[in-house]
Amino acid sequence: FNIFDSLQEVHQQKIISSVCTMAQGMAYFQKKFDVEKITLLEDVKELEEYCYFVAGAVGEMLCDLFISEIPNLPESNEKKMRKNAVSFGLGLQTTNISKDIVVDRSRGWSYVPRTYIEASGATPEEFHSGKSTEQNLKVLKNLLNKTVGHLNDALDFTLAIPRSYARIRLFCIWPLWMAMETVAELHNNHDLLNSGANVKISRITVRRILQRTPFICWSNSLLRRSFSNILKTENLESACDFNIEQLKERLKGLSLDSIPR
Repeated sequence: FNIFDSLQEVHQQKIISSVCTMAQGMAYFQKKFDVEKITLLEDVKELEEYCYFVAGAVGEMLCDLFISEIPNLPESNEKKMRKNAVSFGLGLQTTNISKDIVVDRSRGWSYVPRTYIEASGATPEEFHSGKSTEQNLKVLKNLLNKTVGHLNDALDFTLAIPRSYARIRLFCIWPLWMAMETVAELHNNHDLLNSGANVKISRITVRRILQRTPFICWSNSLLRRSFSNILKTENLESACDFNIEQLKERLKGLSLDSIPR
């Protein structure tokens, strides 16, 4: 708390507001937990709502903090940052959900939407039994497509940060590049869904990201090329029909009033 206490009050208030939103939202979803069976998220909308509370709100908080540190930020840049801030959090969170499917299942949760599972022709029970690898890989691909969409939005968020603020850019670049490398590792990975193997990018990959990106962080075109090259051999799409305004409207309709902040 010493670091928090050292911050300006305006920054403290932004952090407090974000933490309260996260705590309230996570408490809301915890109430859905069923100890007798695996608890599922029903559809993509509910996935977005859950991810907003655990990560999207953090993206908004970071956006506010960054903007407060960038005087004379062009209005168009601020607009782009605010539009894509939630996706910055959602992209990282859906990456974690994708790689932790078996681990989460062992704790009684499934953050893979029921609609994704049923669209593959499987039941939730069949999906979580791991018996049909091909069906399960179809489910995972749909989740990864959505993840890629959010990560591409997150790249737009990052590139809207002025080039002269290299430290802020790199703060965003490093987790995004590592997330996209993780997506590449997850795609068509049979071991993940059968054994719960801990899929991690190699130390060599991490070192390469940390060493190379500082030299290109000033160039939007080089960053876009580097980012897109991560998936150049993967048959994945940026299938993200995410609408932040619609999400905000849905969040207003959730029964959060009974949950203390």
